[in-house]
Amino acid sequence: MMTLEKVQFQLEIPLNSSKGVLFNCISTPSGLAEWFCDDVNIKKDVHIFFWDGSEESARMVSKKKDEFVKFRWLEAEEEGEDTYFEFRIRMDDLTGENSLVITDFADDDEVEDAKDLWRAQVNRLRQVLGCGPQGSRKPDKRLLSQGAQVWWPLSSMFLISVLDATVAPF
Repeated sequence: MMTLEKVQFQLEIPLNSSKGVLFNCISTPSGLAEWFCDDVNIKKDVHIFFWDGSEESARMVSKKKDEFVKFRWLEAEEEGEDTYFEFRIRMDDLTGENSLVITDFADDDEVEDAKDLWRAQVNRLRQVLGCGPQGSRKPDKRLLSQGAQVWWPLSSMFLISVLDATVAPF
């Protein structure tokens, strides 16, 4: 049976949260259980994630305080796949707002479904952080004063380019 090669994808989601609070949500069992899964148990460097009666195990392969945490599913590791999922905190130099950058892998024909799943999970994280659902915030007045045209739909995420005042989906 021929298996499809996994492709890497990323999502970057702006979150109005401090690095410390956000890092707690992506790196600790209690933080992860608030938005990513129902519960987490840890045995050495292996995190056992529980969802609706099922469980999946992942090894934490690296982390740096207030910056990122990277996991590798044990099943993928056993199959020799060089895949992982990572939560990285990125600060926007212009606005000072923190974003969560999620890197993951999926079969080519399942990338959009995987992105939808991550968006749903992050909406739970936004609720935990008190950010509200994606698209509920107001445009930055500094950007508007520089002539940017900004539209914040509920179903899409957009990057704003102040230099040429365009909005481009990613």
